[in-house]
Amino acid sequence: MISAIYWALIRAVVALAGFAPLNKRRVVLCSYGGKGVGSDPGVIAAYLVRQYPDLDIVWMLKDCSCEVPAGVRKAKIFDQTKSVFGQIFTLFKSAAMFSSAKVIVCDSKGNLFRKNKRALYVQTWHGDLPFKFIEGECVEALGEEHERISSRDSRQTDVILSGSSFMSDIYRKYFWLPESCKILEVGLPRNDVYFGASVDESKNVRRHYNIPDSSGIAVYAPTFRDNGDVSVFNSIDFNRVRSALSKRFAKEWKILVRMHPNVDAGKVFIHYDENVIDVSGYSCGEAVFLTADVLITDASSIMREFMMMRKPIFVYFPDFENYTLTCRGLRPLFSDLPFRRGASNEMLASEILAFDKEAALNSVDDFLVRNNICFFDDGHATERVANLIVNHIYKGD
Repeated sequence: MISAIYWALIRAVVALAGFAPLNKRRVVLCSYGGKGVGSDPGVIAAYLVRQYPDLDIVWMLKDCSCEVPAGVRKAKIFDQTKSVFGQIFTLFKSAAMFSSAKVIVCDSKGNLFRKNKRALYVQTWHGDLPFKFIEGECVEALGEEHERISSRDSRQTDVILSGSSFMSDIYRKYFWLPESCKILEVGLPRNDVYFGASVDESKNVRRHYNIPDSSGIAVYAPTFRDNGDVSVFNSIDFNRVRSALSKRFAKEWKILVRMHPNVDAGKVFIHYDENVIDVSGYSCGEAVFLTADVLITDASSIMREFMMMRKPIFVYFPDFENYTLTCRGLRPLFSDLPFRRGASNEMLASEILAFDKEAALNSVDDFLVRNNICFFDDGHATERVANLIVNHIYKGD
């Protein structure tokens, strides 16, 4: 009964906010439901600010103390983890801001709004080449409420970005997209940093964390657990990893830890020091991955970026059996990965010591061909998406 009243109230407020007048120059962006600034929407916003200063670019945030790019203004988004009765005004203002936009750009679902009929809604999504089942593939695991919110979001989506042929197929089958929705196969704006002028981005990361040029960098970037468990992140022996890396690659190493946005990094009790550094709060995750020489992960789709960059990948997955029982499950593609799954620190160290670059690159190439995976990224995705946005904004002027 309470749930029914809750959603009836939300729908009523969102519907009322839907009458907000359209602002023909307004672009509203949101990442991970307002958790921060970055990913594809962040790259798009920065480009629009530079090229089209006459636009009203608004970033939706749960915490408005977050920094945003110069030229972008902030707006408070409704936080579903807090009482709707205490946030009716915030919900109304948030929904009205979305509804007043000529263009909306989000990288995840769950934002509550009714899109103006003259608006363009661009969904960038946040994970290409997912190894976990997602959306319509795992409705039972995600729950009816998730399906209701996600399918509602999809019905309003005009364009969704794809970075690979594999992802395009998932969109068509499992995202509840209307026939009118266009799958734009132009790559992902956040991946443009991996092409062209990228030296400064790497220098900035090293300078920010005081890492000398002579040190190798390994990034530990695991995915989240659906049940909220963070204990596995504390189990990795970073000293042993650094020792193995030093022996294999003949230099000193720093390890950067980048937690998934769905993980509260403050609850992960890793001992950080000058050699093991928390970079979860760094504004541009892609710059961190660009700077890294090596990736250590479990089932995170970030492997896709390291495959594209042709950098070493090591899989540390000590809770694999429990993960497959308590989380939404892994698609067969994960089992076909050309990396041995390290179930212990000893196995991880062994894999590092035995690493053969040529064999590893060949095995990745074979994996991509075998699974008919083609990446669309070429360094120009941001420009293409921005052109789509501004053409929609300025048409008819």
